[in-house]
Amino acid sequence: MRPRFPDVHDLVPEPALAALAILDTALCVAARALRAARPDIDRAFHLGEDVALTAARIIVDDCDALSYCLDDYRARVRAQLRDHRRRDGDDQDWPF
Repeated sequence: MRPRFPDVHDLVPEPALAALAILDTALCVAARALRAARPDIDRAFHLGEDVALTAARIIVDDCDALSYCLDDYRARVRAQLRDHRRRDGDDQDWPF
């Protein structure tokens, strides 16, 4: 998981991408910190394991899932922006 930062040209029409980049960075840092603190977090669950480990595993899984959702959302927004720019470029207002 690696945070992705919006292009400057995308921030003007879609300023919410900046807040989503901050959220994505926080998710990435949180997941990495939990993985560093608990190296066994990526192993399979077993009965009787530490409750804190189980909670950390759930948090990391949720961070990863939300990050993937943000990736999908950003890709869709960027596609819409590209389509809009393409339409604007082809649809010029001629003075005559």
